[in-house]
Amino acid sequence: MRFNTQFWNQDEKDDKVKEWHEHITWANQERDYYRNCIKNSKDQLTKIDKELIIRPGVSNSLEFENHISWDFAEGVHLPYSSQQEGSIYFKSPWKVSIFGICEEAFPQQKNYLIQENENVGKGADAVISLVHHYFKNHGLGEKYLIVNADNCSGQNKNNAMIQYLTWRVMNGLHDRIKYCFMVAGHTKFSTDGFFGLIKLKMRVSEVQDLSDMVEVVHNSTTGGFNTAQTIYGLGGNQKVLFYK
Repeated sequence: MRFNTQFWNQDEKDDKVKEWHEHITWANQERDYYRNCIKNSKDQLTKIDKELIIRPGVSNSLEFENHISWDFAEGVHLPYSSQQEGSIYFKSPWKVSIFGICEEAFPQQKNYLIQENENVGKGADAVISLVHHYFKNHGLGEKYLIVNADNCSGQNKNNAMIQYLTWRVMNGLHDRIKYCFMVAGHTKFSTDGFFGLIKLKMRVSEVQDLSDMVEVVHNSTTGGFNTAQTIYGLGGNQKVLFYK
């Protein structure tokens, strides 16, 4: 966004400078809080017996404040070739959406791969469904949870998501959940780093179908920190359900 400052008087300029400094200070404070939450989660994790960390864990069973973040990545189009020089003409590639949930303390990320015919959009219904599946099938079973998400109202900052997290506490699935949002314009966090690793691997890969895409995700890190979750299993059974 550009501003034509030549028509501003000195008071207007001073106000804009003050507003900019306040915004930067706010963003830095939120970033510091985000980093402190990750550090606290890592410190607590080192004190827990590794045998107690079983996936999927029994809900609300692990005395531990976990920290996770989630976000959608920019969708990828398949098939994709590392030898491709530019845009594809006369063909219609199909799109795969990626939703990542990152366990900041480890760190490692589960990436949900959603094909075009499986996609129900990126609204609150989709995010809640994916998050619910993650907690049930991949979560640690922590008692206390801090969640970081971006400021998108359609996906995260809405009554439906807040009610879902409240529902988890009311039903004893967590003792406490803190829901935090990154400052608009400063929303880059751990999930974006894992998405970047996937894209780097994809640039040097031949990806013809979803199974190839799963391999790209798994091979994007040497330590298995990026893993994939598809909506349907190999036998055609639906693993991830979408709710309204």
